[in-house]
Amino acid sequence: MENRYKIIMDLKNRIISNTRFKQGDTDSSVIEISLINNGVAVDITDQTIEFNFLKPDNTIVVQDSTTGVNILNAAQGNFECVLKNNTLAAAGVVKCEVVFKKDGKILSTTTFNFTVEGSIGNGDGILSSNYISAIENKIVEWQADIDAVKKAYDDSTKANTSTEVTAARHDNINNKDYANLGARLDAHDSSLNDIVKQTGISAPTTGAWGIGDKVWNTTPVAGGNLGWICVQTGIFGTATEPIFKEFGIISA
Repeated sequence: MENRYKIIMDLKNRIISNTRFKQGDTDSSVIEISLINNGVAVDITDQTIEFNFLKPDNTIVVQDSTTGVNILNAAQGNFECVLKNNTLAAAGVVKCEVVFKKDGKILSTTTFNFTVEGSIGNGDGILSSNYISAIENKIVEWQADIDAVKKAYDDSTKANTSTEVTAARHDNINNKDYANLGARLDAHDSSLNDIVKQTGISAPTTGAWGIGDKVWNTTPVAGGNLGWICVQTGIFGTATEPIFKEFGIISA
């Protein structure tokens, strides 16, 4: 069942309508319009049609092809709007205009009114909220764009981070890859500690040493040396003792 009102709308004349609908009715109240211009049917092929409703509670509802507006016969200018619950939420006089859009051009009809009778079953009526489908659809599109940009940024960041971590685990000097950054840092710290510990005021006389080991002079003077370097592997106190030579002459 439906409550359908048929209106002949002449673009040149104001519409006087005695249309009445019931508050709270859902998908059963229909305004069907035949559009003419000086008595001649207007072809609405490829037109985008919107119904703008100003309700008694001063809220606006917009209905379009996604929310109940259907073209029945484009060549004869025949179309309909199935009124949504939001449109009929507030009892009183509703003002309506129809907007046609095509190729950047916009044409609005004169305003016509219809009455929404209060429903006993609804008590004081249904609380209304603006139902502007075009805006809601645009918000969904914007959110989808934001999500796509965020995903692309996250993917790019993760890829770059993975590459940087792999590079950081590699020791270019010794051409060695470590299992993780912690192992690489530990090896680096150990190497630094070895250098720091090998200091003194003279060539060492105890311990085991290998070729290339250095002892840095902690009391350098002009004409002296920077330290001592092992040129023969050995252990002090054995048959083969290490041999150290001065290196790094300091100008007098």
